[in-house]
Amino acid sequence: MWKFIGLSNYISLNLETDLTRIIWNTIVYAFVGSAVPLVLGMSIALLVNSLKGLLQRIISTILIIPMLILPVVGGIVWSFMLSEHYGWFNHFISMFGFKPQAWLMTPYSLWFVILTDIWGWTPWVFLIIFAGLQQLDPSIKDAASIDGASGFSRFRYVIFPMIRNLTLLVFILKLVDTYKAFDYLWVMTEGGPGTYSTTLNIIAYKYLTIYRDVGMASTFGVISMVFPILASLTILIISRGR
Repeated sequence: MWKFIGLSNYISLNLETDLTRIIWNTIVYAFVGSAVPLVLGMSIALLVNSLKGLLQRIISTILIIPMLILPVVGGIVWSFMLSEHYGWFNHFISMFGFKPQAWLMTPYSLWFVILTDIWGWTPWVFLIIFAGLQQLDPSIKDAASIDGASGFSRFRYVIFPMIRNLTLLVFILKLVDTYKAFDYLWVMTEGGPGTYSTTLNIIAYKYLTIYRDVGMASTFGVISMVFPILASLTILIISRGR
């Protein structure tokens, strides 16, 4: 028999879970996993756009390969590379005298998952920004060069204003997508150790499938809806103001 419990789940939320850490993990994962690919993707797109002919096509094809790999497969590969006994990462740092560790079982596990996400999604950002750069009128950039503008000045005052809206759109889409991230986190750490890499999506999934607590899972689901709405509205308001 169903029983209405009102806001009881929300009241007991912080008592049953490490809510502060989980929310913090979610925000860090979302922003770092969105901002870093945006900067890297745009930088790579600018570099590749300066190339010509066959070299540009070859490099562009190589760069988008991580995007074509399923996240589950990518997570498994990175888990293998970060393993304690036979991982490539530990083999590399041991050459410099560092002690091998089970990196996905340390308090830094979230950052290694973020690194994997950056590796997998930077090509997506690159591809969209690169396509936008390809549509720009070359004569405008040539005019800026003739006027004596440096490379950074051309980007700041000529190129970026023309792709600002595209960049904002890419950031919002990546922010919302990263906020919903589940595959890399679950495959690589399952939210562990403890709650060091647990996000709202992971904890909601655990309560639903492992603990069989639909009420708490729904509570986390409702909480997880608040952040992307507020973040997107804030970014759009700032953009419109400018």
